[in-house]
Amino acid sequence: MHWDEALRYCADLNNSKLEWRLARRDELLNYYLHFGALKMNIVNLYWTSTTKPGNHQLAWYLIPKLNLLITNPKQLDGLVLCVTF
Repeated sequence: MHWDEALRYCADLNNSKLEWRLARRDELLNYYLHFGALKMNIVNLYWTSTTKPGNHQLAWYLIPKLNLLITNPKQLDGLVLCVTF
């Protein structure tokens, strides 16, 4: 899904007990470093909620297979990791 769809998808998971959101860049990287090899689809990219400073057309994403955290245009497709707080 596109970046804006990813944001909405996580927000739509909210219920009376939990609030969900798309993981920030630091949260996604931390999750990947601790659990990525076991829990993530390593051939796809995962969106973060973090927009690139100075260029709001780009957001950070993680490509586990390449061990790479970079930015990409928000209209490209990616996977989602929602977190609760």
